[in-house]
Amino acid sequence: MIARNISEYIKHIKSITLKNNTINWYRGHADISWELKPTIWRTFSRENERGMNHEFLWKAQSRTLNPPLDGDWAEWLSLMQHYRLPTRLLDWSKSPLIGLYFAIEELILSSKEIESKNDAEVWVLMPGKLNVISGLEPYIFSIKNSTAIEMIEPAFLSPNKVKENDKIIAVSAIENELRMMVQQSAFTIHSSQEALENYPENEKFLKRIKLPKECLNDIALELDLLGFKPSNIYPDLENLSKEIKIRYQKLCGI
Repeated sequence: MIARNISEYIKHIKSITLKNNTINWYRGHADISWELKPTIWRTFSRENERGMNHEFLWKAQSRTLNPPLDGDWAEWLSLMQHYRLPTRLLDWSKSPLIGLYFAIEELILSSKEIESKNDAEVWVLMPGKLNVISGLEPYIFSIKNSTAIEMIEPAFLSPNKVKENDKIIAVSAIENELRMMVQQSAFTIHSSQEALENYPENEKFLKRIKLPKECLNDIALELDLLGFKPSNIYPDLENLSKEIKIRYQKLCGI
């Protein structure tokens, strides 16, 4: 599937939804060659993962007023993901337009029109179908569900105590941060180090929409006109300031 503008994009989303009668999640990539794989599995080992997580655990306590409780691994992993530590979580949005935003964010944040060197993409995930293929019921579970916890524990505990199940499942985030609510956040948890597009029977739960590079600036303009701006995706003062500065740079030709 190819989308050259938002109208074509929405037509594809509508077609996928009606054909499969599913709830869908969305993830945008600025480069069509990127894999559907968490950052941790692109570069690091399972031993590295546990080491980074435990260093975060003991250092984060003094840097946040309300740290998660000891042993609340789901909360801790969500916090790590929020602050961009590499984790076994992969971010998704329940909104197709927010998923599209992340595919072309670089163009939106640029004060000058730039030409992308790569085609972009948005992946469409049917989370219920993924969970069925992974041996679960066709539901979207909370990240604090017992099955999810079993897949998160190996990120913290010794392999002598817990075992990996080498699966990938879809879970809903706990909306305890404004950004997570605004971005309509959801996750896949990756015990398996395999890219999701290579996971067994992926054609049953995964679709891809290609965004040609020559169309990306027009799509970025359309999203901006629809109100998808950085300060709305990241609702804090830092990103509000960044958005205002970029807009005035464009007005002044800087």
